[in-house]
Amino acid sequence: MKAKEGVLYAMIQDDEVVQIFDSTQLREWDENAIFAVEIPQGKEILIGQRYDKKTQSFVEKSLDELKEDLKAQISFYFEREVSYMQAGVTQGEIATYESQKREAQEYLADNNTPTPLLSEIAKKRGMSVANLAAKIIAKNEAYVSNLGKLLGYKQSLCKQVELAESKEALKGIIYKSPLT
Repeated sequence: MKAKEGVLYAMIQDDEVVQIFDSTQLREWDENAIFAVEIPQGKEILIGQRYDKKTQSFVEKSLDELKEDLKAQISFYFEREVSYMQAGVTQGEIATYESQKREAQEYLADNNTPTPLLSEIAKKRGMSVANLAAKIIAKNEAYVSNLGKLLGYKQSLCKQVELAESKEALKGIIYKSPLT
């Protein structure tokens, strides 16, 4: 089928809208492989909205269903940002994180405290245990601060979703990273 210019289409999979497109994004498609329907002019259709093939119409989601969808979307963006914060961290670093932090805190409180893990890391990196301990604490504080911002923001948005009394109110709840 060929897409008409200026017309929006909904790609349907398992009775649900999975993509919205126009002729600039998909000019032509095989109707045997892709089921797509024209979206009536002026009708707002969302990804995830159901489509009834028998009645050939879009089914409006209830307020509760839309709330669940929005909370899932907020959680997705939250988890993605947490993943970005953890990018490049190796399994070895994760496995020794608590030990590194504990040794760093103890060393900074009393520089006579034994630091078997930090001493080896510092030696291999060619730096002092004091500098390494300070670096570990600074990175931990930055991580915890950013994680706190993300968690607080996620919880705030989810609370707004819970309190929303209309579909219109939900449209105003948009995840925007608190870290940028």
